[in-house]
Amino acid sequence: MRFVFIKATEGGDFKDKSFATNWQRANEQRLVVGAYHFFTFCKSGEEQAQNFIKTVPKIANTLPPVIDLEYGGNCQLTTEKTQVLAEIAVLIERLEGFYQKKPILYVTQEFFDDFLVGQFEQNPLWIRNIYQRPDLKDQRPWLFWQYANRGRLDGIETAVDLNTFNGSEDEFKTLIRD
Repeated sequence: MRFVFIKATEGGDFKDKSFATNWQRANEQRLVVGAYHFFTFCKSGEEQAQNFIKTVPKIANTLPPVIDLEYGGNCQLTTEKTQVLAEIAVLIERLEGFYQKKPILYVTQEFFDDFLVGQFEQNPLWIRNIYQRPDLKDQRPWLFWQYANRGRLDGIETAVDLNTFNGSEDEFKTLIRD
């Protein structure tokens, strides 16, 4: 295991109570760390950006911020696709402006197909597909792949997601470089 993404925030005001401890312990294990924000349909992109920025430190040699885009556990979708995309765009812009790295978009296959085909093509993708190797409709390459959601690791009592990086050692170093 070389890297870990840690949940930091959700929506406009939720902060994971274990984030700071998890961040510190991952660093103590000499893992490359990154943080993710679970996007919700019921808060503006600006509110969500501020929640993440107030929670996640800007530190050298970390992974870019991640925006988790999926349906599960989310507020009810009551706005049009164009409004959802506009709020995601604000969130991307604010996080990139603060962290000086293009945010990675974590997506389920369903969310990608419904919202992101042909959208935000400059942002790296982290795709969740625990059944088969990802195959995106617009043939965009993925940077990370979550291939399992019930993995086991020493020192962690609960099941964890397992992911792989799609690139070389040099590409990984470039990704974390500030």
